[in-house]
Amino acid sequence: YHEAVPFSGEIPPHDYAVTVNGNSMAPMFTDKQIIFVNRTKEARSGQIVIAKYDGSNVYVKKLVIDEQGYLLVSLNKDYDDLIIDSDHNLEVLGIVVL
Repeated sequence: YHEAVPFSGEIPPHDYAVTVNGNSMAPMFTDKQIIFVNRTKEARSGQIVIAKYDGSNVYVKKLVIDEQGYLLVSLNKDYDDLIIDSDHNLEVLGIVVL
C-alpha cells in the first residue's frame, strides 16, 4: 500500500521508497528511516538491496557474493547472515540508492 510521508532532504532519482523496520542495518539505516530504491532484479556484491528471502520475508541487506557463495548480511553484527543456497532462495527486488 502507498502512504504519503513527510521527508526533508534531497530526494535522489528512485522508483519507490520504503520505511526501514528494525535496526539490523544500523548504523547506515535506522528504524523508521525512509530509503529510496531503484527497481531491478540484478545486484552486485557489496550493494545494499531490497530482497525477498525464501519467497516471503523482505529484507534490506548488503549482498555479498564470494567464493563461499551468496549471503545477505546485516551491518549490525547482532544479526546473523542469511545464507542463499539450495535450501534458501533469493529474489532481488531493488537496489537502495539512499
